[in-house]
Order: sequence, then structure tokens, then C-alpha cells
Amino acid sequence: MKKAIIITLALTLAGLFILTGCSDNSASNDAESSFLNMDDFFGGYSPTDEAPAFGDEEISRNFPEPEVVSSELNRFNDLDSIQGEPDVSVYSMRILWGMLEYDPTITSLTDWSGSLTVDTGCIRVINKVLFEPLQDYLVRPRISCRFLEWVSFTSVHYDGIQVFLYFRNSVTDPATTQVVFETGPFSRTFALSELDSLSETVDVDNLGNKVFIEAEKLWRLDCPEGYLEGRWIRSGYQRIYGQFYGRFLSLDGLFLGHVKGHWGVNSEGEKLFFGKWINHLGRFQGFLRGNWGFDASVDEIESAGWFDGNYFSASLRNLGTLNGNWVSHHRGSMPTSGATDKVPKQARGFFHGIWKQYCN
Repeated sequence: MKKAIIITLALTLAGLFILTGCSDNSASNDAESSFLNMDDFFGGYSPTDEAPAFGDEEISRNFPEPEVVSSELNRFNDLDSIQGEPDVSVYSMRILWGMLEYDPTITSLTDWSGSLTVDTGCIRVINKVLFEPLQDYLVRPRISCRFLEWVSFTSVHYDGIQVFLYFRNSVTDPATTQVVFETGPFSRTFALSELDSLSETVDVDNLGNKVFIEAEKLWRLDCPEGYLEGRWIRSGYQRIYGQFYGRFLSLDGLFLGHVKGHWGVNSEGEKLFFGKWINHLGRFQGFLRGNWGFDASVDEIESAGWFDGNYFSASLRNLGTLNGNWVSHHRGSMPTSGATDKVPKQARGFFHGIWKQYCN
């Protein structure tokens, strides 16, 4: 893998009390918010070190450091050449498939074995996402740098891939150049122009399987940016309080640590989220905060929405932006009594977004 984008911080949100409450009335909302600090600027989090992954097996098991892909997967003369050429367009693409929200009740396997193809240019593999050892794998050897194939089965969680796509501008028309994603449950053909800025989630079946697709054209790589993903969890039947946790990655697949935090409504009625991040050793790196909201059409069972905020250094300097989308479900949500700093083991929810550091 080429030289990774270096960043001195790794976003990872800190400790939180498990929330209470079982209805959406004002009394239960008051009880719920009593367990959360929604009014301090950083939600009451402290600039202290933690155990790696906050000392929580659920976080480290579900969102581990990505496995480094074999260099053999990117061993093509044309790929080596195109990466060093000046007149080339580069796109980042991340595709996730399966039970994005996590569902521990699922017992059947869904076969997502398939491929990604470009009709010109080259595909560089960055990461496999949550592939299970001895079950899921990228097919080797690749027959061409234009074709990537995998074997993938999911049940309670999801798998995915992260790739860079390279195209020579002199022979590429974004309106007609195609990028093809093919699996048994879901397939789609993209015009390259669609990948300039794309983020969408597609419902696949009645079981709850979904496909999440995120892509963007990379105009410059000297300012660090990347992805964040994890669980966005409701407290019981509450729709306005909960917890989130997950991991951060650089744009070229470097693991930047874990996140843990909470979201809710403050005394002024503002919908806010707060968190703390640590690096892979558990060392404190800073805080993050921002706003969240519901999509225009939501229901009581499964809510969906957005988040938009900033991340800050230990010295409280605003370092950059983060934004994305979330989905949560009251089934398997957080416990409605007790308090602990451990995350729930069977809670359902999902978030995914992009972070970008400010450029000087």
C-alpha cells in the first residue's frame, strides 16, 4: 500500500452511561437526560487516556483494526504506471453490504459473492471491511486491474470493500465510463460522473439487508480525510437519546482508532452529539461535537437521520469537520435501566460518514 495519509489525531469518542426511559413523553425524557451531560461544550468528557478500544470487547470485536490486504492484489504494471501519471482522476469508493444496523436474531447466511469492474482505468484495493477469516476473501490472483472479485457471506453484521479508482483523463468520458458492482442480492451500474459525490443506502430484502455506497472524486490528498463508521443506538424506545461508538479510518485505509459518545437534546432543545477520541493505544486525542437530526420521513420503529459537526484537539482547537448519516431501531436497543460504561451487546443501529481536516 502506498504511503498512508498521516494524521496526528485519531477520532474516538469516549465513555458514556447506559440510558434509561421507555416512552417518548416528557417525564421519561427528563429521566433519560439525567444520565447524560448535554449542556457542557464537550458533553462532560475528560481529556484523559483510556484502555485501547475503551477497554470494551464489544467495540474491539465489532470494529477492529482492518486487515492489511496482500500486495499481490495490487501488483499490476498498469496500476503502478497510472498512479504516477499527472493527468489522472482518482475516486475513492466504499461499499458495505449486509445487516448494516446489526441484528443478532439473524441465523441465515446471505451470499454476497460478486465483483467490481471498470471499463477503463484501474482498481486499487485499499481495505476489506469486516471480512470473516476462513469465510470471506478477495479472489486471487486478480485477472486484471480493472476487475476485483470476492467471496462474502453475511448474517448478523456486514462486509464491504474500500477501493481507489484511477482513470486517465485523455481517454475517459465521465458520462459514459462505467463502474459496475455485481452481487446476487443487488447489482448496480454507475456512470463515473455519479461518483463525484455519492452517499446512499439501498434496502435489498425483507430480512433487513442493505447496501451502503459512498464515493467521491479526490481533488487533493495533502489534507487528511477519511471515513467513520459504527453503531448509532437508541435508548429503549426513546428517539431522542442514545449512544454511538465505532472506528475512524484515513482515506487510504489507515486505522485511526475508536470512537464512543452520546447524543440527545440539551436544555435549550438543541439536538447535539458529543464524544471523545483516543488512538489505538488508548491515548487521548481530543473531542468532537455537533448537531444531529431526523430525515424528513421517519417512523417510531426505525428512525434515520444525519449528523454534522467538528472535531477538536486536546487544546480545544477546531481541526476539521465530520458529517454523515445514521439509522437506528428500537428492537435490540440499549437497556432501559442501570448504568454502565460498557456498550450494549445486542443493540441495533448504524452510522457512516466522512471527516475532513482543515487545510492551512
